[in-house]
Amino acid sequence: MIRCHFLLNDPATRTRNHFIENYSLLLLISFFLGSFSWSLLVLRLEAKENMEAKIGQFFEAVTSFFSGGDQIPWCNHDIIAGCEREVADTANGVSDERKNESIMRLSWALVHSRQPEDVQHGIGMLEASLANTNSPLQKREKLYLLAVGYYRSGEYSRSRLLLEQCLEIAPDWRQALSLKTTVEDRITKDGVIGIGISATVVGLIAGGIAAALARKN
Repeated sequence: MIRCHFLLNDPATRTRNHFIENYSLLLLISFFLGSFSWSLLVLRLEAKENMEAKIGQFFEAVTSFFSGGDQIPWCNHDIIAGCEREVADTANGVSDERKNESIMRLSWALVHSRQPEDVQHGIGMLEASLANTNSPLQKREKLYLLAVGYYRSGEYSRSRLLLEQCLEIAPDWRQALSLKTTVEDRITKDGVIGIGISATVVGLIAGGIAAALARKN
């Protein structure tokens, strides 16, 4: 008992115990500071990601505005080539119904192509076959595909006219209604851009006239 009391009151023991207590306290403080710093780092990274996401959404919206972003699918060259082979295979010895189906698939692929020449080819095929179409369902499909082709070609007013004819046959056809909304939005955007360009040109002309008058005076 005396020895234990002696050890507890020993200066070296007290110093060592004091050092251990201070070291433990420093470790605890370092742990909390590290956790706090890590939390700040996480918050900063999340804020940066949110900001980058908002900036990305902003530029996507701007790009969509000027490029006329839409939900119409694109068709690649491989699909078009496959449809062309199918049409060639049905040239002889095949029923007219199957032949017309293969031509419709090729027309669909062409007007959804990224290549302007393909789109024009598809428009030509559809217009050539439209006059001989008696079925309202087939006429609706061809009018819609023509509207897609003219939309891809930048002829928005003609595309809207074709969609109106299409909706006369099927007023509740959601696909045609959706494309009509897209076409009208693009017409509106082009009008806004046109007004802005006209205003800029007028401003430049007026500025040039004013500068010329100022030089004369």
